[in-house]
Amino acid sequence: MAYTVNPPVQINQVTGEEVAVPDSMRVEKHGEDVRENTSAWIADNKSSDPNFKPTPNITDPALSGNATDKQLNDFWTSDRALTNEEISLIQDGILKKENSEEAAQLARLLDYRVTGSTEALLPDDKTFLGIKENNLPDGYYSNQEIDNIILSTDQGGADPKAAHMVLNSNLGFDPASKVVQVLAYQYYSGKITQQDAYEKAYRSGVPHQLLYDAFNRLNTKLGGRKRFSYEQ
Repeated sequence: MAYTVNPPVQINQVTGEEVAVPDSMRVEKHGEDVRENTSAWIADNKSSDPNFKPTPNITDPALSGNATDKQLNDFWTSDRALTNEEISLIQDGILKKENSEEAAQLARLLDYRVTGSTEALLPDDKTFLGIKENNLPDGYYSNQEIDNIILSTDQGGADPKAAHMVLNSNLGFDPASKVVQVLAYQYYSGKITQQDAYEKAYRSGVPHQLLYDAFNRLNTKLGGRKRFSYEQ
């Protein structure tokens, strides 16, 4: 079972306008889940077997149903990758409380926990998570601006000079830097479109915020903000 957390907005392919994506539609399941409702599966087994213990992947106290505020905060701000079972439990909670504010908040927090992006968070969410707003470094795009650049503009593709610069840019050896560097090289070599690069990066498994940061670092090495025609 795999999960995809979609961006908070999409671009209407007909009008070119941004369209908000409902929180309940942002988390997509892929593949079969042999235990469709994990929480129900645990309850059923526990009631029939007094010695039954949940899988070790669902032992975080934040998912116990009576967690303290500190336990919840520690869970949502942890760097530990979520297990499929934990994601399933959280998704169950979203579906059971569909169209409620609690479900909407769970969807936003799940998006943050999986992707690292703060774009969908509300001010109260950021206060709960202890996130302080920081000004972007000079020459950096916001996450939303990057989405707009890639999804709503066409910069023309093949550019051998830019491809050479990308190939020789020292972004780093972390996964985000390598993914962005490879996809940017393929784009400037004329092998893929901007939208192809965006989708491949989105599904790479690398936290999205790290990809946005790597995009900004590469963009700076290629000349900075004014490279993109829609700003000129």
